[in-house]
Amino acid sequence: MKTIHKFTLDPSTVLTIPASAKVLTVNLQGGQPHLWIELDTDAPKIQRYFTSFGTGHEIDVPTKAFIGTIFFPDGFVFHVYEV
Repeated sequence: MKTIHKFTLDPSTVLTIPASAKVLTVNLQGGQPHLWIELDTDAPKIQRYFTSFGTGHEIDVPTKAFIGTIFFPDGFVFHVYEV
């Protein structure tokens, strides 16, 4: 069944989701960063890895896809990638 799920995002996050899962957006909810992902709950699952980098910080790992940017109320800005 195809549905949209919300996942809490830490600076480095590993999710067990289908390879075909589609990341829709990243944003804050309740002050906490989250990913919203469209996925088929019946599809085989794999581990997928996500990480964040602050503006001006070195991107020190190979990246697969840029997911989005999160603007925190305290002025911090993080850029989320799938790695």
